[in-house]
This record gives sequence, C-alpha cells and structure tokens, in this order.
Amino acid sequence: MNNEKFDRVLSELGGARKDTSRLERGFETRTMARIRAYRERQPAFFFMAWRMAPALIMLFIATSAWLHVSGTDMDIDAIAATNAHHDGIKLVSYMSGE
Repeated sequence: MNNEKFDRVLSELGGARKDTSRLERGFETRTMARIRAYRERQPAFFFMAWRMAPALIMLFIATSAWLHVSGTDMDIDAIAATNAHHDGIKLVSYMSGE
C-alpha cells in the first residue's frame, strides 16, 4: 500500500511543472547587480591591487631580466661584499694613520 501511494505522489510531482519563466527573466541582470554590490563592499585597496597586479608582475619580470643581462656578479654574495668593504676601510685607516 505504501508503495502504491508513493508511486502516485511521484507521478503527480513529475507531471505538474511549475511556471518558472518569471524567475528566469532578468537572471543575468540580477546576478551582475549582486556581484557589483559585493565588489562595492570590498575595500578600494584590494580592487586596485588586482587591477595593478599585471603591471607590477611585468615590472618585476623586466627588472629581473635587466639585472640578469646587465652582468651583475652573482658569485659574490652580499655578506662577502660587505666584509670586503669593511676590510678596505680598515686598511685605509691603518695606512693613513687615522
């Protein structure tokens, strides 16, 4: 008995379709309005950061390429260069008597 009642309810639900044409009209407009409202609630910094990201990435790539091509000496690290500079200052101060 339960199976027959269940089958009858399912056949009634499957046969009757609701009219959704009113909800379909303007769906894209409502969706875009909701997205626009969400973006307006975001801080302006994040919006500008996303807009500036491609330009900053290109600037980083161009700077990296320029440093690579310009022939900087990559064999000397910063600590060794700093120590060599201080040793030179010590030598000059020793030689000059200061």
